[in-house]
Amino acid sequence: MPILYTPTYPSRHDALRQQAPQVAELIGRIAEAIKPELQRLSPEDLENVLFIHADAVAQQIPSCVTRLAVWLNLLAAPKVKALEHREVAAFVNEAASLGGLSGVVPV
Repeated sequence: MPILYTPTYPSRHDALRQQAPQVAELIGRIAEAIKPELQRLSPEDLENVLFIHADAVAQQIPSCVTRLAVWLNLLAAPKVKALEHREVAAFVNEAASLGGLSGVVPV
């Protein structure tokens, strides 16, 4: 079951849209792109992790984009392939523009 169809996704996404519309648009595209069947977390757990990262980006918490990038890259790992690397790059670039100056921390 894709993340978009979990019982709580629509209300959480609507709440995020009220707080940070651009972040909600990004999160919606990420949720559409993730192939949950190719990794171990349940769709509900994926949703929770996604919204933890979404809230951090919306609040511009330091290193929020870096943490999001790490998680998305894990989903794109060769043994998982729940995302494509090109998708990860696009999502991270957009998150970097939304996450504030301290959102990206050099690793």
